[in-house]
Amino acid sequence: MPAPLLALIRLARLKFLAGGLAGGALGTAVAAYETGRADWSAYALAQLAISSFHLMTQFANDYFDRECDALATPTPYSGGSGVLVSGALPPRAALLAALACAAAGGIASVALMATGRGLAAGTAAAIAVLAWSYSAPPLRLLARGFGEADTALVVAVLVPLCAYAAQRHAFDVRAVASTLPAAAAMLAMMLAVEYPDLAADAAGGKRNLVVRLGPEGAKPLAIAASTAVYLGVGLALALGAPPGFALLEALTLPVAIGYARAVRARPGGDPAADEALAARGVAFFFLVAALGALGYAAAPHATDRTRAAVGSGVIEAASIAERVNAALDAVRPGIHRDGGDVWLVRVEEPVAYVQMVGACGGCAMATATLKGAIETAVRDRCPEIERVEAL
Repeated sequence: MPAPLLALIRLARLKFLAGGLAGGALGTAVAAYETGRADWSAYALAQLAISSFHLMTQFANDYFDRECDALATPTPYSGGSGVLVSGALPPRAALLAALACAAAGGIASVALMATGRGLAAGTAAAIAVLAWSYSAPPLRLLARGFGEADTALVVAVLVPLCAYAAQRHAFDVRAVASTLPAAAAMLAMMLAVEYPDLAADAAGGKRNLVVRLGPEGAKPLAIAASTAVYLGVGLALALGAPPGFALLEALTLPVAIGYARAVRARPGGDPAADEALAARGVAFFFLVAALGALGYAAAPHATDRTRAAVGSGVIEAASIAERVNAALDAVRPGIHRDGGDVWLVRVEEPVAYVQMVGACGGCAMATATLKGAIETAVRDRCPEIERVEAL
């Protein structure tokens, strides 16, 4: 493989794409839990936008932060890739790569808009702006003490919500709450990976939180962030997350305890200890993000979650909901062409309540579509349903 291509791959730091992949998986899994299906073409578009902007950030960060990176000793988790500092590639190559990835993300965002997923496209645009502002002037948030919050917001909150909106054309409280554990874990990770670069960041004029608060002053914030993960899990559970989500997130507790102990006991001036702390922070975030997505993916569809309850009435209600969803699937392609969508909210025989979203949410023809194609399809498959009402 040519040396420039190898250097570009090193510059991309592809291992960090796992955070964006886990976030996209979480958003899609939450939507699939709610609706019983996933639109894989929508997922592919959202993930392309997410991963393109993620790569953009990696390239831009090496370009705009290269002066501080020259003062640092790189680790696998901090100090940049070292590619530009070593001279393996000229700085311009990183900037051009960042712009190319920004263009790819922009094309994916336009495709989301063109397929009626305006909210997902808008969320992707917010990801692009905030991700670029992380290291690029004039905002250069990583040097002002806002980079940690920016990263947590983008990677742990907006990324899964972009994927979720690509499926559901809207946000709901369950989806937002389910991003909070990973957001807290991301903050804990960001603080951890700043310790190895503390001296270089201070010398280079970067005023991130560990520089601002000092290595001792940042410790309580790091420990609080690791604790907040489980407050987020509890809130998500209260707002409708499946029990499996909380159960799998609980498996990260030993990692959180080890992280907190390592923060508390951190000895000053020990590069090996700082690198180990950074590794703990990275592992903690990736586990929280990945297990959260897996918790949703492994859960039964929300409409069917009462199947285990005793009583034939409950089982029959779930069966009706399945058939209503199948009827909606049959008419959904035509609604998608007009930039809208329809989702089943609940069934209260003899009425099925649905939500019209996207372009159909405020369309004057929505009532005609509801009482025409939608109600006809539902009544054909579910004779028990006499009418369909929009909420």
